[in-house]
Amino acid sequence: MEQFKREIEAAIEADDPEELLSVVIDVSLAGDDPVWAADRLLDLADHDNKGVRGNALIGLVHLAQRFPELNRSQMIERIRLAAEDPELHVREQAESAMEELAVG
Repeated sequence: MEQFKREIEAAIEADDPEELLSVVIDVSLAGDDPVWAADRLLDLADHDNKGVRGNALIGLVHLAQRFPELNRSQMIERIRLAAEDPELHVREQAESAMEELAVG
């Protein structure tokens, strides 16, 4: 799994939005360290690219579903902030994420 983390960190460092769209999926569905994965997704939720930001929000939902023991407070706070994003896509993803996590 350390190789997985190194590859993800390298992709984040390279900062190619197209690659980061799939990195979000990898982190949320394949990462086995929920705290590390949540930190990466929270970082990506602040990315300049609206697609990466929106996907990171949904990734947080998938991660929370996979690891119910994970502290969701930071995730929920970030999703609520995204509900005010200037980009419609990100606001829509935030709304979907809140619905999935059953928060208002």
